[in-house]
Amino acid sequence: MNIYYSAASGSSNHGQDELTCEVIPKILSHLSTMLYKNIYNPESSVITSDFTEVAENIVKADIFIGEMSRASQTLGFELAHALNHHKPCLYLYHEDRSAKPGSVLLHSPSRLIKIKAYNEKNIEKIIKNFIKFSEKHMNTSRTSFMSTRKIDEFLNIQSSRRGVSKGELIREVLSKAAEK
Repeated sequence: MNIYYSAASGSSNHGQDELTCEVIPKILSHLSTMLYKNIYNPESSVITSDFTEVAENIVKADIFIGEMSRASQTLGFELAHALNHHKPCLYLYHEDRSAKPGSVLLHSPSRLIKIKAYNEKNIEKIIKNFIKFSEKHMNTSRTSFMSTRKIDEFLNIQSSRRGVSKGELIREVLSKAAEK
């Protein structure tokens, strides 16, 4: 699995920078075939990578993982670029920081983005679970579905109750039926 990892360094919290710049990349390097990294300090004037390189590496990767505890326009661009290229995305933020994303991301209907608060003890498990989810997603295909008005009304009600899209509800029902 090819992984693109991005983070902003330069936090006043040394422990946070160690997680962002050393611990998470080490975990990812053990779990990936190819690891593309973009760790930068937004306060530094040194340019570490250019637009073309970043955009190409995101497209080459199978998944995007961003450590988003420190807000940055660059991280936002990279996340948007990955989603635009239909990459499964993991938005990580440290649970001790006030970095929880806004409601636009938290309530995104996209099944491509997962948002997780992490700490030093659970980060590896969160990443491994996301990789399992991504592998499953990469083995899917798109199909069309024509339904009746009655079926559509049923799907609207059930998907609203469960907080998932109609497509996700149909996938769940058919997956369960296929496993029998």
